[in-house]
Amino acid sequence: MKYKLGFTVVEIVIALVIIAVGFLPIYNLFRQSSAGTMNTVHETIATNYASDLINLCKDIRYADVKDKVSEEKRSFENDTEIIDFIKDLDFTPPTEVEKPFNRKMTLTRYDRRRFMEWLKDLFSGRKKVDSYLVEVSVSFPRMNGSGLDEVSMYTLIMDWTW
Repeated sequence: MKYKLGFTVVEIVIALVIIAVGFLPIYNLFRQSSAGTMNTVHETIATNYASDLINLCKDIRYADVKDKVSEEKRSFENDTEIIDFIKDLDFTPPTEVEKPFNRKMTLTRYDRRRFMEWLKDLFSGRKKVDSYLVEVSVSFPRMNGSGLDEVSMYTLIMDWTW
């Protein structure tokens, strides 16, 4: 009996398994690089959203904010609250963030000094600067589904007191 030249089904299956195992790391590399690229894109968009609000806050005067905010620390948990606050200050609000991004803003007032600090400033000739520390953070989901990522930016709203 003569044997025909060729491959058996078992040889073909073994060859396919070897090829599949060889291509699996290459597939994972492409999958991870694509998720990394999307994370970078989302981080850039989040930075732009935060930067828009930070640049707007640089035009706001301390006295205007002090008239509207009575607390030492005021948090705005979403874009609707931020936009309402900016409109209340008679400014044009920044662009509203789109899903899946979430923008938050915190104002912390720094205008109180202890007596000894005031006394040192009096003798040294230093001027008191009342200010609000503005923290803007924009969060977004990571592409690999492992939670949220966040971009934060800071600026000061201040007036000189003579």
